[in-house]
Amino acid sequence: MEATAWYLEEGDIEVGLRFAEELDRTFDRIATNPLAWTHLERGIRRALVQGFPYAVLYCVEAERVEVFAVMHQRRHPDRWER
Repeated sequence: MEATAWYLEEGDIEVGLRFAEELDRTFDRIATNPLAWTHLERGIRRALVQGFPYAVLYCVEAERVEVFAVMHQRRHPDRWER
């Protein structure tokens, strides 16, 4: 993942590992209760990664969750569509 690689390449391995762990926890929270997170538009939802300026954008389809992006929150909101 690009964000994890960025943290690791910047020389702070501990931060990169914490980010990866928190991202895993975010995925677990989404899987446990996918409809609990903020609905943006057209079925797209956003879950924030705690302690980091990132969000997971996803949608719920029948019996599965499809992740579209893990995106820095300062990026333009439409960037994930590209």
